Amino acid sequence: MTQTLSKNDLLMRLHEERNQLDGTLATLSDAQLVQTGATPLWSSKDTLAHLAFWNRWTNDRIDKISRSEKPPRLTQPGELWSATLERVNTQVFGEHRDQSLADVRADYDDSIAGLIALIDRLSDEQLAADSPLTAALRRPPLDMIYDAAPHHWRFHHDLILLWLDEASGMSKRGLLAHIRVAYFDFENLLRNFTPEQMTQPNVEGVWSIKDILAHLISWHGFLLRELDTIARGDVLPTSYGQPGETWAATMDRWNAEAVAQRADHSAAEVQAELKQTYEQVLAHVESFGEARLLAPVEDGSTELLWQSIRGNTYEHYIEHAQVITRWLAGLSRG
Repeated sequence: MTQTLSKNDLLMRLHEERNQLDGTLATLSDAQLVQTGATPLWSSKDTLAHLAFWNRWTNDRIDKISRSEKPPRLTQPGELWSATLERVNTQVFGEHRDQSLADVRADYDDSIAGLIALIDRLSDEQLAADSPLTAALRRPPLDMIYDAAPHHWRFHHDLILLWLDEASGMSKRGLLAHIRVAYFDFENLLRNFTPEQMTQPNVEGVWSIKDILAHLISWHGFLLRELDTIARGDVLPTSYGQPGETWAATMDRWNAEAVAQRADHSAAEVQAELKQTYEQVLAHVESFGEARLLAPVEDGSTELLWQSIRGNTYEHYIEHAQVITRWLAGLSRG
């Protein structure tokens, strides 16, 4: 297990994401901060209470394990992680619903200060890939903090941005937010499954979840090639298939090749590759100006560039997440 973040990296990301979220919240009046819609049924104030809870829970879990104490446990026997999240988040919402905005803000600020203090306290020995703390958490501590804090904050910041932009049509900011939100949800869905379940067949046709990830990787690759071509100002190919091959047959061949190429790879390896290609796509989209994203893919095209990107990013994640969710529901009933 490799530590992918340093203390300085994580602290930098904490400050960056916090400053960006705080900057957006600073543009809202107190009335807007308590207005529902930032997340379905939640206000921005409710979101801060939610983030404060998960900041504290992550802090407490890592801190207690580092001190050889019993960590807090959220999941009940036989409960799926998605069910745990729904139950705990509903409970947190109820507990803080009538708390003042000032108190919620103070609690949120205090929870971040606690995380920073924890990061400073952890020694290099505790952060090592072979440390007892890493083994007990089943992942590097700083990576766990990153997912629970700045990565989590970015997700909810994107939801707030989408709420603010919903009446004004698509924008570059909105496109990036849609992509990040859908991918965050997709990653969270995958946390429900064991490595064995990730390779179990017949989730979608004969595919396993690992095969679905291989499929998504392939289409990330297709999108990256198209975006590279557009960025260079070159003309897109009129056909991607072999002679006499229909587009449907080409897609079937690409999908089969993507799955076959990763047949001997572990689910964790394929998931890591998906994350890498996702980040490449995000960087490519960020490199385009808003005017180009809102323009046709190329001269004579009726499809706008952002619409082409949508089909191979957030709509694609949602499409396969729905299939996996239905399969998961079947497992729960079984």
